[in-house]
Amino acid sequence: MVFIYYIFPTSLMPLAIAGIAQTAVSIFLGPQTGSFVDNHARLPLMMWSIFIQNMATVVSALLFFILQRKAHLMTVPAIWGLYIATLVFGSIAVLSANVSTIAMEKDWVIVGSAHSRYALSNLNSAMKRIDLFCKLVAPIVVGAMAVWDREATVLLIAAWNGLSWFLEYPLMKKVYSAVPPLALPRQPVGNNSTSSKPESHCNCFATFRSGLRQWLASDACLPSLAYSLLYANVITFGGTMLAFVLWSNVTNELAVALLRAASAATGLLATYVTPCWIESPRMGLGRTAFVTIWLQFACMFVAGPWAFSYPVDSTQCVLLLLVGCVLSRFGLYGYDICETQIMQERVHASVAGAVNGVQSSLCNVFYVVGFLLNVIYPKPEDFIWPALVSAALVLLAALVQSLDFCRYNSHTSVQPAIGPYVVVESEAGSLELVEAKNASQSSGATQAGSATTTKGLAVDVDLDSEPEDNSHDDHRF
Repeated sequence: MVFIYYIFPTSLMPLAIAGIAQTAVSIFLGPQTGSFVDNHARLPLMMWSIFIQNMATVVSALLFFILQRKAHLMTVPAIWGLYIATLVFGSIAVLSANVSTIAMEKDWVIVGSAHSRYALSNLNSAMKRIDLFCKLVAPIVVGAMAVWDREATVLLIAAWNGLSWFLEYPLMKKVYSAVPPLALPRQPVGNNSTSSKPESHCNCFATFRSGLRQWLASDACLPSLAYSLLYANVITFGGTMLAFVLWSNVTNELAVALLRAASAATGLLATYVTPCWIESPRMGLGRTAFVTIWLQFACMFVAGPWAFSYPVDSTQCVLLLLVGCVLSRFGLYGYDICETQIMQERVHASVAGAVNGVQSSLCNVFYVVGFLLNVIYPKPEDFIWPALVSAALVLLAALVQSLDFCRYNSHTSVQPAIGPYVVVESEAGSLELVEAKNASQSSGATQAGSATTTKGLAVDVDLDSEPEDNSHDDHRF
């Protein structure tokens, strides 16, 4: 998106329009994409979503290339026409990325972990490490190449996305073949009326309402709301805070780059520590989520409002802001891993797409709130006010998560929604993945908590199983 600036160097409006357009698309079509995931077979869905994402990115990059090279020869309407076309293909890429992300993180990972909490937490952490590494390395590489040759960089992005499909497809097919339960259809939640319904796809508003009802009815509603609130935080190494830091003249661009690297390192540390806490008999998933979100607020308590009790140009204030922001990444990414696993465990597979689609929309809504705070207080010296609001919203998120922790602790009857499951043969002769309690009534499956093998497919249905120690369970929360 930064390349838009080079096409319209005298105005920030096109850049703002691009951000608002893509965010608006994610907000209004989030539940629609989630419901789409619920009602389509896994492999074709992943293949087509990744293919469309890559091809839309290729087309968008090529349009940018044309704009960069030929803009001086074009009329103003032609320039804006190509610009709008890039926004359309960029929005298509964003929606396709949402589909593949929801399908992978909320469905494939659960099935691939064989419904084991130990495997699930480690898979989530490994994926988060990959995500952090890419977010750290990609901007550095692209930025360095853009300094050398912007047009070549745009072509490289197009080529990378076009060619990567030929690597992604066989890898995805290999994963699908290695995990046979992925070929089994998702099972609806009994006769629950909140299950996703394909016929509602023709009406975006009906799908949004249906997804919102499913989200409110789920046991993961409160953690999902807490997670969404964190997206309004402006005390990050984003443009607004960096503008304030550079305006203060306390540090320079090199120091900022090093601090951003330290922030990424802190987040990576969280991806190693958090799974250990989740598997610890003293902590577990619920308590780890509780601790990590309060750790984030504690660091922001240092970084945010109280750091501004001194004059805003004070070196001490700015250093407190930067140090607190770096340390807060540990709690942020730790809670990210916990919330992801809470959604995976508590949301039934048949409505996981719709529920996570609503969460995606909420995240984008609060992301826009962060932008609005910057619009209301655009001057660097007024950064104290967005920082105060951000700290208040993080505190609210911590309180919401605390409420969920108390609720889940007192209601021990709340059971994870991802299992136990067994593989059974239907009357038509096909294999299906169903809950063990239902399978025992219809197919004579073995009791929940054991591994059931049918036609050579073994599925571990013990949610809390782990290699050596399975002494902990959710009832201690």
